Amino acid sequence: LLPALFVLALVANLALLAGPALPNLLMLTLWAQLAFYGLVVAGSVGYRLDRRWRLPSICYYIFAGNVGTVRGFMHFLSEEQGVLWEKAAR
Repeated sequence: LLPALFVLALVANLALLAGPALPNLLMLTLWAQLAFYGLVVAGSVGYRLDRRWRLPSICYYIFAGNVGTVRGFMHFLSEEQGVLWEKAAR
């Protein structure tokens, strides 16, 4: 549910930009979202450079977890994915 809400909130905030002037609270939420995604990019860069910055790493972890959730759910919907473990061949 959380990945869908992240996307929905960003789309809603960006759609509000097309309308009349935004109230200060809505503009603040848009800037907060953009700052979060900027920190996600910084966390991704830090991960690739083997640097661990605290706040960007946390944002990147949250984002990567949500992307993994969406990908896993899409895999579950698109293929014959069983819910039981298969026994390993010995």
